[in-house]
Amino acid sequence: MEAKTSGYDRDLLAYKIKWEGGILATLDYGLRPEDIADADLREAWSKLVALHSRMRPLVRDFEARLKGR
Repeated sequence: MEAKTSGYDRDLLAYKIKWEGGILATLDYGLRPEDIADADLREAWSKLVALHSRMRPLVRDFEARLKGR
C-alpha cells in the first residue's frame, strides 16, 4: 500500500473538525479516511466512519419515534 502524503494533516484536520461543528458533524459532512494524511488519525477516523455508518439508521429510527411515526 502506498503511503498517503497529501490531505489533512493534524492541524488542518483539527481546524476542519472545529469548522464543521465537531466530530459528529464532520462525520455527517462525509470526510473520508482517504482525506487524512496522518496514518494514525486516518486509521482512527476509519473506525469512527464505520461506527457512524452503523449508527445512522438507529438515529433515523429514534427521530421517527420521537415524531410518533
